[in-house]
Amino acid sequence: MKMFHVSTLFLIYFIHVTLVGSCPDKCTCSYNLDTGLTVFCKGRGLTQVPLNFPNDTYKIDLSYNNIQTIEAEAFVDLKNLHRIDLYQSHVERIKTGAFKDLPNLDYIYLFSNSIAQIDGNAFKNLSKLTYIDLHYNGISTISADTFVGLESLHTIHLQQSGVKQIESGAFKDLPNFYQLNLYSNGITDIGSNAFQNLPSLRNMDLNRNSISVIGNTTFAGLPNLFMLDLHINRISVIQPNSFSHLTNLVILKLSYNRISDVKKEYFNGLENIQEIWMNGNKLTFVEEEAFRDMTNLTVLTLDVYCDCNIKPFRNWLNLVERNESSVKCIDVDDALLTSLPSCFFDKCNGPQCSTIVCNQSMCYYNYTGDIICRNEQDLQCTVHNATVAKMYWLLCLLTCTYYDLFDTFGPFSMQCKVMLCLFLNTNR
Repeated sequence: MKMFHVSTLFLIYFIHVTLVGSCPDKCTCSYNLDTGLTVFCKGRGLTQVPLNFPNDTYKIDLSYNNIQTIEAEAFVDLKNLHRIDLYQSHVERIKTGAFKDLPNLDYIYLFSNSIAQIDGNAFKNLSKLTYIDLHYNGISTISADTFVGLESLHTIHLQQSGVKQIESGAFKDLPNFYQLNLYSNGITDIGSNAFQNLPSLRNMDLNRNSISVIGNTTFAGLPNLFMLDLHINRISVIQPNSFSHLTNLVILKLSYNRISDVKKEYFNGLENIQEIWMNGNKLTFVEEEAFRDMTNLTVLTLDVYCDCNIKPFRNWLNLVERNESSVKCIDVDDALLTSLPSCFFDKCNGPQCSTIVCNQSMCYYNYTGDIICRNEQDLQCTVHNATVAKMYWLLCLLTCTYYDLFDTFGPFSMQCKVMLCLFLNTNR
């Protein structure tokens, strides 16, 4: 038994020496009983991938070199290879078949390079690959043949990689794909059906891009998406039923875009939504029934212009309970007022402000007491004495707030504001 143990150790030592002896030039090799051979070529000034890796190599570290192109079949006959590190190596191009015939490859790290071009099928048929890190590169387009045949792929990092366009079918038939990071790029165009047959995708981060339009096929094929982050883009158009495919979506982030209105048809199909973040959008219209069917909604954040256009929505909001809702009221100068107090809507209960002040029934009172028309050319009531107007406004506001607290004499504040305009017109 003792002789067998010694023989086994000698055999392992012999294999180790043999493998180390076949290490590529400028690289060093280390053998681990649990994983196998690791080849270290980190920071060796290499300009191309070495060709003579030992067959039993488990991990290759080629980071911090100057390998501008990864050629086709750069890694051959490496059936045990599980991990490749090629980060910060000045890589600019990955050719078709660069990672061909690597049946056990699990991780590829290519971040912090200068990759501008990934040839079609560069990662094709890596059946065990679970993780690709491509962040901090210069990839302008994700093509339909970039990620093909990756049945085990779990995560792709593409944040801060200069991506401008995602073609139709760019992410397709990836059954185990769970997380996609695309934040802080310059994405302007997402092709229709860019995301197809991704039943396991749970988190998609697209914040800090330049997306302007959400189409009704942009997010098709994502039946189990949990969180979609689109905040800080340039979204001004949401087509009807744009999110109808996301039946299991729980968190939707649309803050700080250019959305001006909210309609029910935008959010059709969001049966399980719990959080909608839309603050920073300066909304001028919110449809009363926009969120009515969202029985699980607990967080709703909006910034809206306080005028009669949003009174029906405000009435609905008062009837429901939201654990963490924040609906803030702003004026056209973006000055924060308060959270939709009823006194700001008293003018909607009787003679409209617009019938006295503006020609086209589009006006409101800002927080300084000025009567504002949407179109300045419609202004009939001109404030000549700003000090008097503001003092009068404060008196009205105090009265309004007092009666609002006790829920009595509701129409008083509306009459007060109308009288203000009449007072200013007769004392010019």
